[in-house]
Amino acid sequence: MKYVSLDLETTGLDEHTHQILEIGAIIEDPYNELGFNEIPKFHAFIASPNYVCQAGAAVMNTNIFKILSEGKHQDIVTLLAAESMLINWLNKNLGKNADVTLAGKNVGTFDIPFLQVHMPNLFKNVNIHRRVLDPGILFTDIKKDSVIPNLKKCLSISGIQKEISHDAVEDAWDVIQVLRKKY
Repeated sequence: MKYVSLDLETTGLDEHTHQILEIGAIIEDPYNELGFNEIPKFHAFIASPNYVCQAGAAVMNTNIFKILSEGKHQDIVTLLAAESMLINWLNKNLGKNADVTLAGKNVGTFDIPFLQVHMPNLFKNVNIHRRVLDPGILFTDIKKDSVIPNLKKCLSISGIQKEISHDAVEDAWDVIQVLRKKY
């Protein structure tokens, strides 16, 4: 089953108050595992005239704000343009009317609610499946863990020692890497 590993970077945790800063998505085909340079990727930074931001999100996304403030990166687009581009990219790479399974750490409880609020046309034009792949549940030791592991712990359990970059495409790639190790 092909799936789309998706990650958002946002200005905070509330989808009704905060904005999307960056979208990264990668299509994984488990029968044809490609390297990072070859695999189909989508990326966009979201330009907005104003941002409502939580302090922690501002610190975590300092690099994104720097890129947005300079305004020179080729992937800087409006939210409406990013939505249209993502719809076209998914339909082109997976086929129109394909069922799309999303994967990502907290994709079901964080990313999808943000997308539903900020990109409602995505759900009208792409068949996003209700079930998602969240690696945390796959790496949970129900008898030992007090909480479901975060992506950093999933990477560590998989034998991948690296820091979480908070770059949407790199984080989407990290999810693919841990799912490849698990399956």
